[in-house]
Amino acid sequence: MTHDWVLCVLNDLKTFAERNRLPILAENLEETKLHAALELSQISAVGAEIKDSYDARKRVVKEMRDH
Repeated sequence: MTHDWVLCVLNDLKTFAERNRLPILAENLEETKLHAALELSQISAVGAEIKDSYDARKRVVKEMRDH
C-alpha cells in the first residue's frame, strides 16, 4: 500500500492520546485507523486494476506492431 504513512500518523496520534490520558480520542483514532485501512485498500485495489488494464492494452498494441 502506497499510503501506509497515513496509518502510521494515525497510530502516532493514538499513542499520543493514550500517553496523555485522552481515552475517547484514542478510541476514536483506533476506529479511524480501521476505516482508513479499509478505504486505502480499496484505493490500492482500484489502482492495481487500472495498471493491469493499462499493461494489457500496452501488450496488445505491441503485438499489433510486431505483426
